Amino acid sequence: MRNRNITVVIAMGLFLGSGSSFGAGLEKNIMWSGKHAGAAGAAVSTADGAEAVFFNPAGIANGKAGSEVSVNFSPGIHDFSAPNYSDSAKMKSGYNLVPVFGVVGSYGLTPKWGVGIGMYVSAGARAIFNAASLGITGFDMTPKLQSYLDVSEVALGTGYEIADGLRLGAAFRVVMAQGSFSMAQVVGSNLIAVDLKNLSATRFSGLKLGLSYTAPDKTWGFGVAWRNQLDFIASGQSTGSVQAAGPGATSTLAEAPAKVGLTLPQQFVVGGNYELIKGHLRTMVEYVWTNYSENKTLVVEASPGGVAVSNVSFNWANQSEARIGFECTAVKNWAFRAGYVYSSQVVPKETALAILSSPGAYNTFVAGAGTMIGSTQVDGAFEYSAASGTGGTSSGFLGTYSTTFLTLHMGATFRF
Repeated sequence: MRNRNITVVIAMGLFLGSGSSFGAGLEKNIMWSGKHAGAAGAAVSTADGAEAVFFNPAGIANGKAGSEVSVNFSPGIHDFSAPNYSDSAKMKSGYNLVPVFGVVGSYGLTPKWGVGIGMYVSAGARAIFNAASLGITGFDMTPKLQSYLDVSEVALGTGYEIADGLRLGAAFRVVMAQGSFSMAQVVGSNLIAVDLKNLSATRFSGLKLGLSYTAPDKTWGFGVAWRNQLDFIASGQSTGSVQAAGPGATSTLAEAPAKVGLTLPQQFVVGGNYELIKGHLRTMVEYVWTNYSENKTLVVEASPGGVAVSNVSFNWANQSEARIGFECTAVKNWAFRAGYVYSSQVVPKETALAILSSPGAYNTFVAGAGTMIGSTQVDGAFEYSAASGTGGTSSGFLGTYSTTFLTLHMGATFRF
């Protein structure tokens, strides 16, 4: 049996993770959009109208007067596996449903100036290990480990065409987070299971800026977008239970206030599109850089029953994502799409935990299609994403961690 001299063991859900269980950092690499998901979410240079509120506010100025509303739903199921402390068996979460949505609208005041508004999920988590068998000598408690998180935004944006094909845009974002998380720690000779519940926080200082350009002949274009960093402190309550080594009986810890702090970092996106076959085939490429190295530690302030809960070490790396997507419009009134996303490793092997992202790179494959039904555009796509890696050296939970996502993206756009 391995040495049991550990401080933080097992797992902790993130406060702001699409976090923890959505992808390689705090956000799933393709959040939502029945249309753009099929082309790997590489939309910074192509999104216009309503969905530009999320992807690149410059595209809100889409050269059209009138209203547009886009309704999207992207339910996904996520599966996690991780080693227990003795590595004699895997802990498996089973599939957990994560409902993701986006409702956005835009209005073209003139062909050169548009405004937009929307509400959408930008992060979240549903990783649950019920009655986890930890495999730690001297303890037989089987605590529940989970991350349950919803992060949503309300955004108000505008875009303006300052010259032929060249647009600028900005969006003001109100970001709201709420969740409940369960973790376990060995403190001295005791095993402590802690529930952090009813956590919530809101930030009113979110900002996204964008620029895009479309060539006069529509054969190519490019776009860039940037969002600012937001630091969160979520408040809620903490409860739990404690077991002395033995094994022995567990006792309940009295409820106490709790705070959890983390950073939603700044992000920079640059991409372009090019028409490979005139009127029939277009490709989109994109690079995304996210400053996840700002998250060195998950700060936890909680003392249920007078027992102080330790911070959780992250030491994350910055994330790079490369996207490539294709859209074929050779069939009248139809668009067929496919794409791939590579997301670099964010979680180092030393700090791998059961319900955090796996300590490895993510590979994501998508395919989809869309068509017009009257004046309504209907789109859908299927996504498969997976990552795995060996880690857990600082927690003692050494072994292979793996994550699998299956997501169905659906969307409808209405024009008035």
